[in-house]
Amino acid sequence: MSEWQPIETAPRDGRDIQVYCKDTGEQFVAFWFSPRDCWCYAKWRDGGIVVCKPTHWMPLPEPPEDDQ
Repeated sequence: MSEWQPIETAPRDGRDIQVYCKDTGEQFVAFWFSPRDCWCYAKWRDGGIVVCKPTHWMPLPEPPEDDQ
């Protein structure tokens, strides 16, 4: 299992990661958006931009195996 790491060590290559915002106590999936130099909720890909200021991150877990 992954441990929370400082956001400064997070990958900034556009991949989705789990982030934690200490000021709000929220956790969610986000990605680094280079054109605006900010972290964004992953759901932004379906609509308007939502910027966040996380303090920590960890990799997402592996998806479940397909049983079919």
